[in-house]
Amino acid sequence: MDLIEWTNDLNLGIAFIDESHQKLVSLANEFIDGMRRGQPPCTLTLLLTQLREHAIADISAKESILSQTRYNRRSEQFMGNERLKVSIRKFHQHIKKHAPSAKLTYKPQKDSRHPYSQLESGHH
Repeated sequence: MDLIEWTNDLNLGIAFIDESHQKLVSLANEFIDGMRRGQPPCTLTLLLTQLREHAIADISAKESILSQTRYNRRSEQFMGNERLKVSIRKFHQHIKKHAPSAKLTYKPQKDSRHPYSQLESGHH
């Protein structure tokens, strides 16, 4: 599995969200590197737990922002977030049970329909 390379096209243009996403990529790369180096399962589980906790905290922080800004499609976004949280938990459970062979990919969308585009343009 290749390391994830952070590129500028992954930036949303909102500093604290971009920083959080960069941290997610960094944690994912630590996990991938640990798998490559044959780290023991307890180390990989710890790395994956850190990744999972940061991902869920990232999602929760963004949900709070959407609630505060009264984003009109927040219910739809929250449902998508719940599906993502379930996927993250299932992935974590899979890794704990089996050899670390699953793959997660994430590419934020940057368009006018994206819930955080309101923040970029200053509309609340």
